[in-house]
Amino acid sequence: MAYLYLDYKKRSEQNPGMVVSTLLKQILCQYPIAPKAAQELFTKFKEKHGLSLPQLSEMRSILTKVCSDKANGNHYIILDALDEYSEDETRGKLLKLVSELGKANIHLFATSRPYPDDIMNAFAGSCMVEAGASNTDLLEYVLVRIRETTRLRPIMTKSLVNDITKTVLDKARGM
Repeated sequence: MAYLYLDYKKRSEQNPGMVVSTLLKQILCQYPIAPKAAQELFTKFKEKHGLSLPQLSEMRSILTKVCSDKANGNHYIILDALDEYSEDETRGKLLKLVSELGKANIHLFATSRPYPDDIMNAFAGSCMVEAGASNTDLLEYVLVRIRETTRLRPIMTKSLVNDITKTVLDKARGM
């Protein structure tokens, strides 16, 4: 199993090469001896380039090859918060990887908000489950945040707290 949480605060760090190398590293760390394809890639690049990373396409190919080899067991990849990944061409590269992994019969679990068209298109035909927070969870979260924000205390009245929580719950609609 390999996982990656995509964080909008770290978009500059989350390039396609980092995503693929992170997933590949997690998968390979689970083997007592690296699969032959990964060993060959490591040897090739160590000899030619020292310790630099291989090209994205080569890492993607090795990840797909290692994960799709049933002799190595079943592999599960979890991508959390796909919609937080940069919407420019880099998300397109990540979605291309998702497509390749899906075609290689790798077990893939991804989370995203339901509105990015490119993500919805990438998962067309896949099993999708809609999930959302309950109003009770949202209410508790908002109340805790209000209590923890000390600079709001002087202006918080019971009426204002009620207005804030009602507005948030109405607008969130289970998100």
